[in-house]
Amino acid sequence: MPGTDHTLRSKVYFFFFSLLLVSLGNFAVLVLMENKSLNYYQQVSEAYEIREQSHTLLSYLVDAETGQRGYLLTEDSAYLTPYYSGVNGAEALLQKMFNHSVQDKSRQTRIATIQFLVAEKFAELANTIELTKAGSKDTAMEVVASNFGMEKMKQIRQQIKLLNVSEEKFLKEQNEQFLALQASIKLIFIVESVLFLVVLSLVIYRVKNTVLQPISQIVESLNAFKVNQQFTPLSIDSKDEIGQLANAFNTMAQAISRQTVNLKDKTRHAETQKNQMFQMAVKDPLTTLYNRRYMDIELAKMVATNSRYRQGLCIVMADIDHFKKVNDAFGHTVGDIVLIALGHLIKQVTRESDLAVRYGGEEFLIALPHTKSQEAGVWAEKLRQHVESLSIDELQGNYITISLGVAEMDASEASVEQVITRADEALYEAKNSGRNRVCIKCTS
Repeated sequence: MPGTDHTLRSKVYFFFFSLLLVSLGNFAVLVLMENKSLNYYQQVSEAYEIREQSHTLLSYLVDAETGQRGYLLTEDSAYLTPYYSGVNGAEALLQKMFNHSVQDKSRQTRIATIQFLVAEKFAELANTIELTKAGSKDTAMEVVASNFGMEKMKQIRQQIKLLNVSEEKFLKEQNEQFLALQASIKLIFIVESVLFLVVLSLVIYRVKNTVLQPISQIVESLNAFKVNQQFTPLSIDSKDEIGQLANAFNTMAQAISRQTVNLKDKTRHAETQKNQMFQMAVKDPLTTLYNRRYMDIELAKMVATNSRYRQGLCIVMADIDHFKKVNDAFGHTVGDIVLIALGHLIKQVTRESDLAVRYGGEEFLIALPHTKSQEAGVWAEKLRQHVESLSIDELQGNYITISLGVAEMDASEASVEQVITRADEALYEAKNSGRNRVCIKCTS
């Protein structure tokens, strides 16, 4: 019956064409989603890199300022080494940050402002050093006493803070867009699956009297796919249009199965990348202790809890004694090994509720909630003893020591920064008292 064959052929062609459109649409959406995911990853990576670089920039500035002050006080040219290192490092890092921000004019403008302020700060440092070299140390100290440099550092920190706030807002927006992208992927997959089922059901309804058994096999295969997301190939030996339809269905279903698996893999990969980027954002890459950004968030929670329950909150500041001598004698690589070993030791002796932070350089901060100053002093002394007995092969039989300062948050104190300041003062008292000891700073 030619008429029947023609009608059947037309229906099969319609079915095949519909599946083809669905598959092409699915492929196009997958390509689009992949490009969006890659763009998201690149933008988020740049934002995290800018934030990391801003903190590195502050470290370079501190190095330069420390070198300048050391030279003004001692006129020892050895102090110029960290000064030039800080200046060169900061200038190179700023140029790199500026070059990487060409796609974001707002970010580039803010970095340009920081460049200008840093240039003014370095000009002030260079001026005092040159005056000292020329024998005009008193004039140089007058420049320092004018607080021009202090004001510039304050402005630089403010601009870096604004830059980080901007990056935080950008990251939050990107996270929201990523969640929306995931929701879109799920919705598109549902729509495409429904469309596929509608087309298939229509064909089955129109040809049920002549192709009942082949269509039953297709339905069984579809049901299996819906239950376990695994495709069972059809085995239809017919050479007519139904056989061609079965072959086409096999090809399309296999393609959809592969695309479904790929989509799930990409979603899991994106989640993994998200978790990795979060760890990169809150951890110091060298010691794997928490960084200062995460510290600000967690300390705020600890302060709120302490304000409510008054169970005690202590801050311990620790600094490696004569760490510069380690770097000078054994190199910065061994210095990094020492920092890694100390970070590992601190993680071993802290509780899960404690907060261990690499505060900067060779300085560490440990927050001890539910702890009074006497208990914190005992804990700090144990840590000091552990460090004193720490064996590091690269030090060739030499040992390191640390000095520690302890302070407990008082009910009269408005912020944790005051406690950190007192702990820092206790640390310097320990340093000035001969190092390798613990000092406790009480409120005045």
